[in-house]
Order: sequence, then structure tokens, then C-alpha cells
Amino acid sequence: MTLNVLNVQNANVTVEAGRGQREIIRFQITLSQPSDIETTVKYTTLAGTAVDGFTGSDKRDYKPITGTVTFAPGETSKEIAVTVFGDRPVNLRTDKNFEIFARDIAYRNWGVGEDVDQINGNSPYGDLGYRVDTFFNDTTTGFQAVGLTSDEKFFLLISDPTNAEIVTESQAEKTRLLKELETAFGGKNSSAYRQAEAVIDGLEDTAWTFATGTIYDQGKAPILAVRGTDSSQDIQDNFNPFGIGFAQFSNNQAALTAWLQKISQPSDANVSFKPHITGASLGGALTQWVASAYSSVGKLGDIVTFNAPGISRAGADSFNFEQVERVTHYISAIDVVSLSGEKFIAGEYILSDYLSGPNINFEHLHPVIIPEIAGSGLFKPESLSQSSPLSVDQLNDPRFTYLPDPDYFVFLLIVANNVSPVSAEQLKFRGTVESLRQNPLTIPQLIAINNVNYGVEFAKENIQAAYSAAQHWSDAAWDAIKNWKADAWAVASKWTPEIWQTTTYWTPEIWQGTILLGATTRTTDILLGNTNDYPLVGELSNYTTDSLVSSSVSDQFTYADNGDSNVIVLAPQQNDLVIVQGSFNNNFQVGTDTNAIVAQNIVVNGGNMFLETGNIILNTEMSYT
Repeated sequence: MTLNVLNVQNANVTVEAGRGQREIIRFQITLSQPSDIETTVKYTTLAGTAVDGFTGSDKRDYKPITGTVTFAPGETSKEIAVTVFGDRPVNLRTDKNFEIFARDIAYRNWGVGEDVDQINGNSPYGDLGYRVDTFFNDTTTGFQAVGLTSDEKFFLLISDPTNAEIVTESQAEKTRLLKELETAFGGKNSSAYRQAEAVIDGLEDTAWTFATGTIYDQGKAPILAVRGTDSSQDIQDNFNPFGIGFAQFSNNQAALTAWLQKISQPSDANVSFKPHITGASLGGALTQWVASAYSSVGKLGDIVTFNAPGISRAGADSFNFEQVERVTHYISAIDVVSLSGEKFIAGEYILSDYLSGPNINFEHLHPVIIPEIAGSGLFKPESLSQSSPLSVDQLNDPRFTYLPDPDYFVFLLIVANNVSPVSAEQLKFRGTVESLRQNPLTIPQLIAINNVNYGVEFAKENIQAAYSAAQHWSDAAWDAIKNWKADAWAVASKWTPEIWQTTTYWTPEIWQGTILLGATTRTTDILLGNTNDYPLVGELSNYTTDSLVSSSVSDQFTYADNGDSNVIVLAPQQNDLVIVQGSFNNNFQVGTDTNAIVAQNIVVNGGNMFLETGNIILNTEMSYT
């Protein structure tokens, strides 16, 4: 007599994005031949990576069922329907999940099958809905990334048949099922694994077999999360002349392309995905390299970077924007890293800003969407503000700068004073920062910039005064500062709090004059006096008091005084401009002809002010005591 064998087939289903979405996954239970009598078999669902609301802490993926299926005489196939549920899309209304993946998940070492919700026994980010499919770890270049997928698996077990046989051996089925669970979970420590063991142990006295049900969620496309700078190899690739991260990308391009193609079109289902890619810092540059290359062969979902630099112009230009859903770059307004690189791939950028004083490492690493990064403990600043999405064309301009940001201004001021005025000039624009990065001789300079204690420097009185004043400057002030050369940064870095306080009242003409600060050998001299015994005219020296003496050319003097005995002498020649802030003691002498005096709050204490015919006083508030 021929055995009538019962079997159950694997099944899969694709559910639309959204927690309100439902679908039915259908398992086929079959008899090998028709029977003249009624045949029954019991069935039950068993949780795997897909949970039933009772096992594990994630939201349920399917509705568990238990029952008995009956084959009428002559029937050879029956269907078991299980309801499955959709989940919230990974990119629903915010990029917070991408920031979690880019700033935390990417920086951890994972095993295949691990649930990224579980971090040291906790779930700091809740139910992310992803597991590790692949962990990329290239020891040659230092490249590391984690490939995540959201497909979930559960099982339908059939047992205790009547008038038919299940021919698989019980122990063999137990081994097969536990192996699937171990592979799915990346080990034997999950609650689902232990529950399965208990259920299977209860089936030892009966024949049984199982099928696997796979749920594909359209709202959770696969994600590649790329790690940023985390080793000396990473630092080396940051200075790659072919573009930041180029060595790591080129050495792993084939493997990354193969993985993206594989998970875009799962072999066991009629479903396709557009994978997302995300990364922070160097990981953001690598994200752009990968997206640019893959966009020529396949479609992608969202490309999201955080505090990333640009890549090479050639790399960015090869990106096919038509092949992706969206590109967003999150930039922080003091982060020098994002001023490096020749070009960002096409899309939009969002500029984050807050007034708190410069801290270049904090601004580079802190979150801009999520409240806190579990791995680093860094938090989102309370005073953070963000721009609306802006065209990346602005970001790619070689003249792109964070100015007029007060934080960035005092950062440059601190660099001028603690590293060099030349460094301050070089850090203003994308083009100059990228030139600095590409020059291997500047590495010690960049290390010195990184090693400055910006918290200590920011607390100094003159920097605090500059910071306060910068929040009130006009466009004319910022236009002038953008044109400051190293000489100007050298002079400004030595200004006293009193001088910074007066800058809030300076006219556009005064600010325009500051462009030539420190250029004492030029035909037009700009000389800044203070309460020290500094020479203030061209090549002259050894003055015991601060003095301004005009020459035979048209001179422009910017003068700030705090009450010392000072003398201004203007020779009889045309068009001198004298700019004075503060109280003035003793003698203030102006020669003949048409010299212009821009004076603010001059107090002549016990002295005299002599004005010859033809001189002009502008915007003057004067008193005599």
C-alpha cells in the first residue's frame, strides 16, 4: 500500500507600509494522493524573527493561530491563512531612524542575524524592525558597514495526522528548525529560540514537520549603514588626494554592489526594494561614493548623510539623481569637516545651527534629530535650529562658508590666536579648506587646530566680547570679514573687549576699511591703536605713547582709545579718514584741508580739540570735562 504523505510548503507575502496595513500569507498543506476517507492534521504557528505579540518585546508581525485542517475524501490541498501586519515606514516624516543607524548602529560590531534593537540587553531606540544581514569588515582599508534587512520569519508546524503520514524524522526536523532560528537570530540566546525548543520538545512523541513564512515589509527597505572615522586607517583615507574615503570605497565597491543587488530582489519572492544608504562623517562620504556608483546600475531609496564631507568632483558628477528617491545632507554650521571635499552628490542639505560657543568635536558628533546617541552619550543641543531644505548647489560653491555664523567667527578667531592667522584665513571657504586637506604638508596644522581647547579659549573675556558683538553685526560687517586676509585675522585676534564692543556701531565704511588691517606696508595704511605703547604708522617705531601721524598719501586710521595720553597729527594733505572710538585725553589735533573724522563718543578730558578750516566731523557725540 502506497503511503499518503502530508507536507507543508514555505510561503511569503509582501505587506504595504503602515501599521494599519494587513495582508494574508497562505501556506499550502498537501497530500501526496487523494484518499477515500477523511484526513486531518493539526497546525500551529511558532514565532521566529516575526513575533506574535506574546514572544519578545517587538510589536506583533502576525496573528498566531492554532487548529486542525480536514481533507475531505478526494482533496489533496488545503490552505492555512495567517494575517500579517505592516509596520511604520523607516522614513516616516523624519530622518531620525537614519541618524540612529548612521551615528550608532554603524559603529558597533554585529553578528549576522542580530536584532539591532537589542543593545547590551536594552532597546534604547525601541522597535527599529531590522536585523543584520551582512557585516562588512575590510581589514585592508578599514572599511566597515552593516547591511540591514527587515524581512521577518515565523513557522507553521503540522503534526498528529490521521489517515496519512508525515515521513520526516522528528529529531531531524528539530535540528533543521533550530538551525534556521540560530541563523536568523545570530545565536541561541533569544527568547524565540528557547520557546521553540520547548514547543518542539513537546512533539517528541509524534510526527511533525514545518514550513517557513517570510514577511516582506514595503515600508522597511534594506539599509546600508556605513561607519565613519574610527581607526588610523580611516584617518589616512580622510586625506586621500583622490577624494575622502576613495580607497575604502574602491576596495569594497564590488562586494557592496553585489549585496545591494541581492537584497533589492529577494530570490524567494515577487518583491523588489530600493535600498537606503546612510552614514555620518567619513561614513557620509562613503555613502555618497556607494550611491554614486550604484546609481548607474540600480535604483535606491533615501540617501541621508550627517556631518559628511563632500567627495571628488568626478565622483559626485557621476551620480544619477533620477535613480534615487531622495538625498538629504545634514550639516552643522561650525563643522569644518563638511567644508572639505570638492562636491556633494545632488540633492538638498539642511543646516543646523545654535548659539553656544565653538566646540568643533561636539558640533561634528552631536545628534541633530534624535535626543541622544546611546553609544556615545552625546545629546541634541536644546537651542538647535534648522534651516528648511536648501539646494546642494549652494553647498558645492567653492566660496561656501558658515559666516555670518557667530560661532564660526569666534572659532576662526581662536584659531588665529592659537594656531596661526593663515589657518583662520584658510578655514573660511570650501575651496580653501579642501586645498588645505589635499596638502599633506598641512597635516600638523590640522592636528593643531583639532587639539585647541576651544572651551577654555571661548571663556576668555576678549572672545566672549567678540562673540557677543558678532550677534549684532550688519551684512556690511560680514562682507568685510569674508575678505579678511591673514594680516587682518592677526590684528583682530588681539583686540580687547572694549574694541569689540565698539564694533557694533561701526559704519559700512569702517568695516570696509578693516579688510586691510595689518597691511602696514601698503599705500593705504589702516592702523589700530590701543592702550599699549605700539607704533601706529607704517615703518615708524619707538613711540612712547599711541600716536597717529599721517603721511603724504591718503591714509585711513582706525583708532580705539581707552583714555591714555595719545596724539593724532594729520599733515596738510587730502582725504585722510580718522575713525575714533572711546574717550580721548589731552590733545586731539587735526591739520588743514579736507580730512574726515568719524568719531564716536569722544570725551576730551582737560584737553583741547583743534579743528582747522575745511575738516569734517561725522557722527560725532562729544563732551568736554
